Amino acid sequence: MIIATGTMSLKDIKPLTEVRRWKELRELNACASILIEHPVHWLGFEDGDQETRSPLSKPSSLIRGPAVVMVDLDREGRDAFLAPLERVSHEPAAKHADVVVNYVRGIEEAPEACALIVHCYAGIWRSGAVLTWIDQRIRRGLEAPDSRRMMNGSENVFNRTFLRLLIESDENRTRLLRG
Repeated sequence: MIIATGTMSLKDIKPLTEVRRWKELRELNACASILIEHPVHWLGFEDGDQETRSPLSKPSSLIRGPAVVMVDLDREGRDAFLAPLERVSHEPAAKHADVVVNYVRGIEEAPEACALIVHCYAGIWRSGAVLTWIDQRIRRGLEAPDSRRMMNGSENVFNRTFLRLLIESDENRTRLLRG
């Protein structure tokens, strides 16, 4: 069961891959309260290039979780000006939402209390869509005040396209489970 959520940027998460105990970090910016108080599940996003590669996808990383390869393109929000037929590699799609929904629902359905930290490049758009979906469809009020997007004053900022895909995937999953 998820009892706390938070977002991190790629810059926030990188130091966590190099230490064995997070309390040893001198400067832990985002999600410190979650990391210290709860067992954590991780979910990350990367654009598909080396510069934005998630530490979660590196075999040597001390933290583990799925790293979804999906660019931060929001055709229903801030990127609506793009030509509708202009194709972009790793554009948000149902397959990405399915991975996230199944992973998060699996954590939520488990009996152990834990936290979920979601990271993307800035810790706002893609990860914000996931936390907004959790807030709307699973349980309200789980996001920690030291979540990256809360610290940036961006609690109402998220990728609208990906949020819609998450909601559709969750509805499809519910229909399939009910038969």
